[in-house]
Amino acid sequence: MNELEILRNIFQSIRASRAYQNYLRSYLIELDKKLKTISIIKRQKNKKNTPEKPKKPPKPKIPIHPCFKLQQFLKKFKTPSLPSAKEFSASELSTLKTSYDKLGPNWIEISVLLNKTKIDCFRMHEKHYRKSPVFIRTLSWSKDEDFQLHHAVAKYGINNWREISNCVDGKTNSQCYHRWMKTIHPNIHRGKWDKEEDIKLALAVKVFGGNWNLIAEYVPHRTDIQCRERYCNILSPEVNSASWSESEDIRLILGVCYLGKRWSKIAKLVKLRTDNQCWRRFKILAKRSKLLFSLSALTILQPKIPKKINPVLQKMHILRSKLNKVINSCV
Repeated sequence: MNELEILRNIFQSIRASRAYQNYLRSYLIELDKKLKTISIIKRQKNKKNTPEKPKKPPKPKIPIHPCFKLQQFLKKFKTPSLPSAKEFSASELSTLKTSYDKLGPNWIEISVLLNKTKIDCFRMHEKHYRKSPVFIRTLSWSKDEDFQLHHAVAKYGINNWREISNCVDGKTNSQCYHRWMKTIHPNIHRGKWDKEEDIKLALAVKVFGGNWNLIAEYVPHRTDIQCRERYCNILSPEVNSASWSESEDIRLILGVCYLGKRWSKIAKLVKLRTDNQCWRRFKILAKRSKLLFSLSALTILQPKIPKKINPVLQKMHILRSKLNKVINSCV
């Protein structure tokens, strides 16, 4: 028996006991309702028997310190907002960039050179030159940064991520935590899944549902992302494991031509397939034939074809007619 057949037999045995589980659940709900009514009746009886508590005397008002009065007074008035900076011209932006490369974040000298305020120079630099490189730099991890993270974790342990982030240049404590726990932790396995791991994962999903953090605790050496990808793309009974039909291949090619590599949207177009299945199937199709790479030029949608054609164009003409049928069925 295959691994999937073993898991499906387990699922069938679990489904057979659902009726008994539903009966127990309804019985427990009725018991809970009865216990609640009993507790309400007891409270009402106790209220009638217990005498009323005497009211507490009001507390004397303590005069507020004058500094707190001043703070309350200042909170009522909004702080004046900074004036909006006018957009710099192209020449001013180029001089701003060159002056920043030479002087660094010395906004006093830069403002004197440009004859602008310090705030305007800072804003324009943040808007045009600062955001995207820093954002890209903080997302990607280099080998040196991974080495720094390994050294910092060995020094400070797993619970002190603020000190660890100080040892890694340009990274926050949350970035260091996720990089270590999800990617480069030495206990994480990246290979194939065993039968035991699949059974543990399937049973943990039955118990905990979609709480992947809890599920990962019962599947050792696997992260929550790995558990989710394995179950949703392979082990789930909703996954269509049948072979791909010709119409599904055509829908897949059509989706890649129009949507690019947005696999979640392509999966909605193909129907009954996951985004991971679509990605893997397209890789197989791309390896089989170079014809699929020519489809990205959208020549498949041309209505006419010349009389003298080579075999490649003839195949494209056949695919074009099939794709037009699929388009008409979708519309």
